Order: sequence, then structure tokens, then C-alpha cells
Amino acid sequence: MFFGFILSSIAYLIFVKIVSQNSSPEFWGQFLLDIGLATILSVASFEWIKNYYSRFFIKKIEGKIATCVIAFSLLALLMAGIFGYWNLCVLIISISIYNIFLQWLRCRGKGKRMALFVLFRWGMLIMGTLGILHAGRHELLYPHFLISALVSVLFFLPWGQVHLMVVKPKECWEMIKYGGGISVSTLASTSVVMSDRVLLSAAFGAGAVASYSSTFDLVQKAVLMPFMVYNFIFFPKFVSFGKWEYPRLNIVWVVAILLICSSSLIFLPKIFTAFFPAIYDESLYDVLKLCCFIVLFQAYKAFYLDHYYMIKKRSAMILTLAISLLSIYGILLFFCGIATPIDIYFYMLYSYVIICLVSLIFICLKGGRVQFFTHSLHFYC
Repeated sequence: MFFGFILSSIAYLIFVKIVSQNSSPEFWGQFLLDIGLATILSVASFEWIKNYYSRFFIKKIEGKIATCVIAFSLLALLMAGIFGYWNLCVLIISISIYNIFLQWLRCRGKGKRMALFVLFRWGMLIMGTLGILHAGRHELLYPHFLISALVSVLFFLPWGQVHLMVVKPKECWEMIKYGGGISVSTLASTSVVMSDRVLLSAAFGAGAVASYSSTFDLVQKAVLMPFMVYNFIFFPKFVSFGKWEYPRLNIVWVVAILLICSSSLIFLPKIFTAFFPAIYDESLYDVLKLCCFIVLFQAYKAFYLDHYYMIKKRSAMILTLAISLLSIYGILLFFCGIATPIDIYFYMLYSYVIICLVSLIFICLKGGRVQFFTHSLHFYC
């Protein structure tokens, strides 16, 4: 499973390089904006299906999940026909079915199949993108996104194991009621991360999205990968021990953050300048530094604080954190305004810092024990 996520991140970086170097900044900025909006709307409309399946996959409900995905995809196409947002609808459906199928593979423990699925889909997407850009038909990139996702899912779908099943309105409502509550947390966090694209487009145009949002996007993909390694190695230990005070894990976090932060600030500017000249230049170094710190606090919240409350079986706190993050960010934007593009990332960083510090203080005041350097050295708040 780990290799599937890593392959996805690497393939996305290759995709960014190809499209950004073979299209205008305006097209690339608009495409990034559409991807961001589609991601937010995908979470709002399809995330409850994925969450419900993650909780009850042992009951063999793949047929009902498939029925819900098809029904809501047809509903999205109907809405697109009414309002005319075909490109956005196509991206929403492609992102949703790709993520739901990935979750199915993950829940079933099919790690190798998941890696092959990711490789097949991104290989098909990249090869098709090269042909589309070479022909100068950039508008075909949107339907190609959907076609590559559909073909990949149909190719790897075990046809003998999945059959469409009737979903009664009462069952559908139960699924929405369970999965929808959990989705609010994901929606709030996703809205914060993707908001820069919408705000930059509204205030400074698509060209600003191509430069600033691309830099933030690239930093996310590059910096989050080491934290994903950490998550896959150490999170099973949290679960198996059933408590948070597992020896030396906190000092590992401190060392990991320091190493990743310092190496990112040293190497990422050189890497981005060499491999992404159409997106990044030296004038964006301040933005890159801000984005590195944002992603570090984002990783700390997602892989440490959220997991802490998950282990403690306090999922309501995860929802509270996400909504508080969105609220603080919205308040800063409303009262401080946006004078320059970099202001957006300052507000995002402030929001993450406030949430992480307040949460850590709250954990300590509640009597949480934080182990740092050895078994015998403890810090009690």
C-alpha cells in the first residue's frame, strides 16, 4: 500500500512537469483551479461513501457502494447538464471513483494490486496527456482524466466479486448519516488546503494560480512523502500498543520534522528550479519556505494529533480541530484581507500553528504524558 501512495506522488510530479511545460500559464492555472474545486466537491458529495465502506467493508457491501457511486455520478452529470459545468463534473467523478476504488483495495489488503492500479492509471494518464498536448487539444485533458480513471477501475475490478445491489432509501440515509459526519472533518481540512487556488484566481487571475499554487502543490507532494513513510512504519505500533506513550516516538517526530524541514529548504529550491522551470523561479523562494512550514504543521496535525484522538477514541475532537482550523483561517482572511498572494499562505500557516499549539497544550493539561528522550525521562504538564 505504501508503494501505491509513493508511486501516485511521483507520477503526479511527472504529470505537473509535462502539462506545465507544454501549456500556457493561464491554462495550467485554470486546470489547477478546476482540480482544486473538484477535489472539494468530491469530498462533499462522495466522501461519505468511502467512509461508510471503510467502517463496514467486512459486511461485503461492495455492491451497494457501487450502486451509490453510479447513482451519484449520474446525478452529477445531470447537474452538469443543467448548469453547464461539464469539465468540473468530469473531474469530480474521476477523482471520486479513483479514490473509492483505492480505498476498496486498501481495506481488502491488496497492496500489490493497489500499486499496479496506481501505476496503470497514471501511466495511461501521462501517455494520453503527451499525445493530447502534442496535438494541441488541451481541452481533451478533462475527459481524458475521466477515461483513464474508468478504464483503470474496470481493468482491475474483480467482476465475479462485485454485483450491483439495490439500496433502499432508508439504507442510503443511514450511509449518509454515518459517513457524512466524518466527511465534514475531511471537507474542512481540504477546503483550507485547496483555498489558495480559488482565492488566487479571484484576486490575481489564473497566472498567479499557475505559479503560487503549483509551488504549494509540489511542496506538499515532496515534503509529505517522508511523513507517509513515518506513518506507515509507526502508526501500526500505536494501534498494537493501544496507547500513545510508545517509547521514543515523540523524539522521532522532533528529529523527523527538523531533518525534513532543513533538507526541504536546502534541496527543494534547486530541484524545483531544475525540473520545473515553467513553474518555479527564485522569486518564489519565500513562498516555498512558507509552504514547507505549512506542510510540516499539516503533517503534524494529520499524522500526530488526529491519530492521538483516534487512539483515544475521541473522533469528535478530530472534527473540532478541522472546523476550528477552517474558522480561524476564514477569520484571518475576512479581517486582514489579501494584499499580495503570499498573504494567503501566511494566514494558512498561522491557522495551523494556532491549532497545533492549542491542541498540544490541551493534551498536556488533560494529563497526557509526553515522552521525549528515554524511558526514564518524562515531562508531565
